[in-house]
Amino acid sequence: MDTRKISLLANISMIIGILFLIVGVLYFINNIAKNDDNSLGAAQINNFWDGTVSATTTTLTAGEASVVLTQNSARNYAVLTNTSATIAYLAFNATTTPNAVPLLGEENYVIPLAASGGTYTIDLDNLYLGQVIATSSGVVEIRVLETR
Repeated sequence: MDTRKISLLANISMIIGILFLIVGVLYFINNIAKNDDNSLGAAQINNFWDGTVSATTTTLTAGEASVVLTQNSARNYAVLTNTSATIAYLAFNATTTPNAVPLLGEENYVIPLAASGGTYTIDLDNLYLGQVIATSSGVVEIRVLETR
C-alpha cells in the first residue's frame, strides 16, 4: 500500500475518533442537564454552591421538640439528615415555638424523617423559608446543610 493511502487512512481514523469523543461528551453533558432527582446531583450542586453554606447539627431529646432549621428568607437549598437509629418527625411552621408544638403523631408532624440516613431536601421546587421543628420518641441527631 502506498504511503499516501496509509496517511489518508490514519487521518480518517483520527477524525472518526475525535467525532466519537465529541458525541460522548455531548451525551454526558445532556445527561447532567436532565438530572432532576432529590440527591445532590450535578444540577443541584450548581444551585447549592451559589450562596453561603452553613452546616448545623441538632440533638433532639426524646419527646421534646426543637428547631432544627431557623426561618431564613434567603434560603435556596437545605438538606436535613437523620443520622440516628430512631425516626424523627418534621413540622413546618414559621410562627410556633417548639414548646407549643404537640408531640408525636399530631397533624403538625407531616413529614417523617427515616432513621439511619433518612433525608428531606428543600430546593427551588419545594422552597420553604420558615422554621422547621423536629421531634422524636428517642434521642436523635439531625444534620442540616443550608445555602443562602
